[in-house]
Amino acid sequence: MQAKIEFTTRCNLDCIHCSAAMFRPAPDWETDQLMSVLNQLLAEGYDEFHLQGGEPFIRGDIFEVLDLFEQNDVVFAISTNSLLLNEEKIKKLLTYKGLLTFTFSLDGATEETHNTMRGENAFNHTLKMIQHAVTLRSELQSKVSVGLNYTLTKVNYHQVGDVFRLADKLGVDSVTVLSLSLLGNALTHKDQLFLSEKDEFRALQKGATTLRKVNVGRQIRGLPPLKINLDLFTYNWKCTLMKLSKHVTGREGGNICGTGTTTIYVGVDGTIYPCEGTRVFIDMLEEILGPYERPTIHEYTIAEAKQTESFKKIVNFLRDYDQVFSSITPCNRCTHLGKCTICPLFALADGKVERCTEEVLSSTI
Repeated sequence: MQAKIEFTTRCNLDCIHCSAAMFRPAPDWETDQLMSVLNQLLAEGYDEFHLQGGEPFIRGDIFEVLDLFEQNDVVFAISTNSLLLNEEKIKKLLTYKGLLTFTFSLDGATEETHNTMRGENAFNHTLKMIQHAVTLRSELQSKVSVGLNYTLTKVNYHQVGDVFRLADKLGVDSVTVLSLSLLGNALTHKDQLFLSEKDEFRALQKGATTLRKVNVGRQIRGLPPLKINLDLFTYNWKCTLMKLSKHVTGREGGNICGTGTTTIYVGVDGTIYPCEGTRVFIDMLEEILGPYERPTIHEYTIAEAKQTESFKKIVNFLRDYDQVFSSITPCNRCTHLGKCTICPLFALADGKVERCTEEVLSSTI
């Protein structure tokens, strides 16, 4: 049972590829409000928490929240741009037994590329914080997974393999490769950032080849393999890339959309959504299904919100893959439809999943 809560919309950066910028500015939670919401989610049985942002460490009460998680024996994940961190904060963070993953944003293998994406002189500090996390994890015998988030764009796609090599050098466990979402700042900078599906796939092919070489070296050195997570990409892509490196990973097998059933999303204004994607595409869903009641956590319990007709209508619609994908090519004729991790909302918004066309899949290194 996974709960995502918009912890803050504030951020100390204004990255050119940030999709979350579409929701700024918005007032932050008061600490007592936030704790009340989290306690309600805990009471409803949610046992995995993701603090969405914004930059989570911009809030002064973050460790109060993490203390609450620890007291209730639940797991949580943190993603950060690292600029508000120091060695002391990282050490404190790694003492939490519930910390599942600790992920750093790294959008290039060089200072110039990363800083172009981030708009600040961020690269060297980020590397230093990652190194602190890896070193302290070992010293504290923490089991947390340390990873990187890498958003693929026209600015940095030529460095995919170099990012994997850097990840190996830094000693992290995994790299999650994210596809650009044309929302917020990313939409404003589309010409600078948008990468064709063919170039995107070719970059990942080269990256998978590099990953294989990296992991041969790690095996010789007696280290566990570096894993590359492609959860947000299509099943066909993952099948092709797994042939180049068995450590390319991503969920598959059965309809994995848990919107409103195993997942919940609470916006910073208190509005309860079935998942993060429904919040992003709520206007599109309202055109299809009619008005969303927008229940808020200030007026409804989570259980009551989930029983509203408009909430249930969204959940039932998104879990009916045949209905959602009936007008989306080539998904509507794909034998892997029930296994694919492509978000039905993103596919529905685009109207066509270009990544699965033969032209893209026939690309060679």
